[in-house]
Amino acid sequence: MSGPRMCLGEALARMELFLILVTLLRKFRFVWPQDAGEPDLTPVYGVTLSPKPYCMNVQLRATQ
Repeated sequence: MSGPRMCLGEALARMELFLILVTLLRKFRFVWPQDAGEPDLTPVYGVTLSPKPYCMNVQLRATQ
């Protein structure tokens, strides 16, 4: 987004979030638990719409 009142740190924050996400995806595998069933996608109403909490299994990837 651009305009006369753009946050100066927005580009840096986006880059940092991207690097954190890529690092997590490279080091860990996120797996939906076998016994969890289907996720409930009904939104939780508040200031914003957000999904209901759920559990994920996180496995360390094998190093090469």
